[in-house]
Amino acid sequence: MQKELKSIGYWKERYSSEQLHTLKANGNDVEELQRYPEPLLLVGSTWKEEKKKRIILYLNSGHRWSEQLGYSYCRFECGIAESSMGNSCLTDSTWIWPEGLSHYVEEHDITLPDEFIRHMEDRNWKAEVEEHELESLRKSRPSVNDDFWLGWSSSFKSKEGILRKIKSITSQSYQRLSRSALQAR
Repeated sequence: MQKELKSIGYWKERYSSEQLHTLKANGNDVEELQRYPEPLLLVGSTWKEEKKKRIILYLNSGHRWSEQLGYSYCRFECGIAESSMGNSCLTDSTWIWPEGLSHYVEEHDITLPDEFIRHMEDRNWKAEVEEHELESLRKSRPSVNDDFWLGWSSSFKSKEGILRKIKSITSQSYQRLSRSALQAR
């Protein structure tokens, strides 16, 4: 049986109507391209700060599996440089995720599936993989399965998370406006 890597943390692309038209005209299945979740719908992590730090460290310590030709971008458009979001997919030999996933956890309180968190805990919060195991995995050319991620993310309902994020954005905008008004005086 072929080894599979379970994907996690991949997001819906944002296309302009012109880009969508071009994609369709070129025979692309736009629905297929848009099947990943919007990260805003997954806001609402409830981890204590220590656990959150461990999750972020784990995500950042994954092994570089593949690289893309361009950098990713934050779907929240928070201003982080695209180069900081990375251009790679990382793995621990069981799961695969985009290099920028830790940013979403750290800065936007994205939550992740309990199964993935338990996996990290079971590995003692270490994404380490022996070099020979990683090489063997590469030679086996595992497939990437996103069924779990798509199923979990589509069933996650975070009304509270969305409301918290909107409140946070509104509060930040209000504070910026207040500072601007004070500086203008």
